[in-house]
Amino acid sequence: MLDQKGCQYVPHVVAMMVGQKLVARNDDPFLHNVHTNPEDNEPTNIAQPNKDPGTALKPITSAEFFRVKCDVHPWMNAWVAALDNQYFAVTGPDGVFKIDTKGLPDGEYEIHAWQERLHEAPVAKVTVKDGNGEANFTFKPRKAASGPTGK
Repeated sequence: MLDQKGCQYVPHVVAMMVGQKLVARNDDPFLHNVHTNPEDNEPTNIAQPNKDPGTALKPITSAEFFRVKCDVHPWMNAWVAALDNQYFAVTGPDGVFKIDTKGLPDGEYEIHAWQERLHEAPVAKVTVKDGNGEANFTFKPRKAASGPTGK
């Protein structure tokens, strides 16, 4: 569920599996527009002129990260992470995440982390044993583009 409350998308990041239904809801008593911007999936662009308990968006058929925006309120945006497996999580406000590893065989795995401004962190390797493992990520800001020097 991607909700619109107080001219903000809630939650700001939605993680889901490919094939799972994504629904947009409008809790505000005024017009919003839900405009998805995927590259590999079919985009949705719908108006929700008033409160709406939920409208299904076009199906997500392949894995990708994409932005959702409101064309009426340009500051409103959210992100959808559509993944092809069930082993994912969204961080809490403290930056901590927990992936439910139930059914995951013991072994070595790679974990990818993504952040909207810093994009992808270096891949972390994790060993899972009896459903437990730990990974830490460090995001580094991208180098700023060099601009005019004023000379």
